[in-house]
Amino acid sequence: MMIQGKQRQLLLLLCESSQPLTAKQLSEQLGCSIRTVKNYVAQLNCMNEVALITSSRQGYLAMQPAAQDALAKSAATQQIPQTFRDRAFYLIRQILIHHAPLDVFDLAEQLFISYATLKADIAKMNQMFAPSDVKMVVRRHHLQVEGTEKNKRRLVARLMMEEAPHHFIDRSLLTQNFNQADVEQLEKIIKEALVQSRLSLNDDALLNLMLHLLIMIQSIQHHQTLVSRESYSTWLDKEDATVITRIIGRLEQAFSVSLNKHEREEIHMLFHANMDRLPFRPREKLQDVVGQQISDAMQVVFSEVKRVFGIELKNEWFTLPFGLHLKKMYSRAMQGSGLNSPLTDTLQEEFPVVFELALFVSNCLNKALRISISAGERAYLALHLGAELDRQKQLAEKIQTVIFTPHYTRLSEQLYQNLSSQFGRDLNIVATVNDFSEIGKYDAELLITTAPQPITSAYQTVTISPFMTAREKRHIMDVIEQQQARNQRDFLDQYFDIYFDENSFFRFSSSMQQHEVIAEMCTRLERQGLVPTSFRTHVFEREAAASTAFGEVAIPHSVYMEAKQTTFSIGLAKDPISWGTHHVRLVILTAISQRDQHRFMRLYDALITMFGDEKMVNTLSGFETFGQFKDLVKTKMNL
Repeated sequence: MMIQGKQRQLLLLLCESSQPLTAKQLSEQLGCSIRTVKNYVAQLNCMNEVALITSSRQGYLAMQPAAQDALAKSAATQQIPQTFRDRAFYLIRQILIHHAPLDVFDLAEQLFISYATLKADIAKMNQMFAPSDVKMVVRRHHLQVEGTEKNKRRLVARLMMEEAPHHFIDRSLLTQNFNQADVEQLEKIIKEALVQSRLSLNDDALLNLMLHLLIMIQSIQHHQTLVSRESYSTWLDKEDATVITRIIGRLEQAFSVSLNKHEREEIHMLFHANMDRLPFRPREKLQDVVGQQISDAMQVVFSEVKRVFGIELKNEWFTLPFGLHLKKMYSRAMQGSGLNSPLTDTLQEEFPVVFELALFVSNCLNKALRISISAGERAYLALHLGAELDRQKQLAEKIQTVIFTPHYTRLSEQLYQNLSSQFGRDLNIVATVNDFSEIGKYDAELLITTAPQPITSAYQTVTISPFMTAREKRHIMDVIEQQQARNQRDFLDQYFDIYFDENSFFRFSSSMQQHEVIAEMCTRLERQGLVPTSFRTHVFEREAAASTAFGEVAIPHSVYMEAKQTTFSIGLAKDPISWGTHHVRLVILTAISQRDQHRFMRLYDALITMFGDEKMVNTLSGFETFGQFKDLVKTKMNL
């Protein structure tokens, strides 16, 4: 039984509601006619041996547990994990998020794999999860995860971040959900106003701000205004506030809307929340901005998300904008209305991790606020949550940095701004502290301090003057490069057992030609079903454009992310072969899947860093087995 699209949304709405919903209520939430709702109900009941939905004068009601079972079976049919990584995430999600009992024999049947393949997956997962100090074990034919609760949550958080989309909020996603002309007009208004001011927004902050403003404009255009706020405040100083006031005037003119004083203040707050400022500055209490009820509901959401998923949503960048959105969503629910989103139909298929989190948060808010959250409103929750996952994911790839200054003065903010502007691409400054004991609260890799501190192995330390000289800047850059090299080794170590495999390892004769080596390696990947036949053609096209060789190493690859599963195929030769103008002994054929495209440059840089050492290549060229190759690489990564 396949339940898809709006039929699935309708059944989800009924399952989440403790009261009957009328055809009119369902049509409004689904964005379709009442007649279509009735057709959906009839079709759903025909699909199942037992009726899934009953009707009465009060409306439609889902029959439990039949309706939930039908949804679960349909989802399993539509989304059978195909690769090792898909299965790993599926198993962890079922055990640690849904707490589902998993019989290993039933599981093998559900996944359409043999019991031997499942056991091999479990062994491989235990290698991959070893840094998290958790282990998957089989007890009485049931799969379980052993480890402390803290480590289990860390593992869930890590996998959620792994599977989260890269650059979730971009212009294409905004234009999918809003009128393209409106998106372009809004961006133009903001950029033109800021260019002459001292205010600045990075790209992610700009897109996040635009998302909130577009939702606000859409609500006002549908006659849903913000009618109350419990307190007021001056969020920006006079000069900055004047710039935002001009922007508000242009918005009203461009979109033919009239903003009341509550909405105007909200725009000031949104700009304040997204500006490039010192992190963790004290703000007015959240309940003073969004109200006690919304504030309490948010604390429940933050606590539950951290408990179940291990993800920390309670932070300076997310809390205020998300609270403002919930305030408006609650107001719409109280008025019996809601927003629709084109993302609703594709959210689960295209962004499964974000959908999982949005559904969980939606259920938490449903209970805490006692409101019904439509599929459209859930899609907008997903936009906020997806953007936050993406932000955390991108920041995690930077060097986690803490600034220490003995006295908290205006100088701290100036130093933060200076370091952010010059090293923002490489550093994620998580905090500025003036008490040395506070440094331990943060998982820092680098401490930049204006006062000498004792050397520690926990993080690197750089001491600078408050005004940072040119020599100190060069020293910071040197330390950044050292830390990046260390992080690249750790990154490759983390993914080695996923991307490198004995089946993709072979030795080639020194009498072979460059094209013969590439052809043989492509054939091996094709036989394993890891790449399409077009991959071979694209690898040769890329090589013809410019050689991928450096030193005694070549890394041929396709310019397209077309692999079914990311894989690195290793070819070794005792004596070098001609490769364009180079002579190589190590060939790493790189096949990247669409889902891993955001990791391509990190992986490519990590490979160059790892195998750019001539002595290492010389040692590797004498190896006969994958085990020898793996042992040396692992040893080098752990130095």
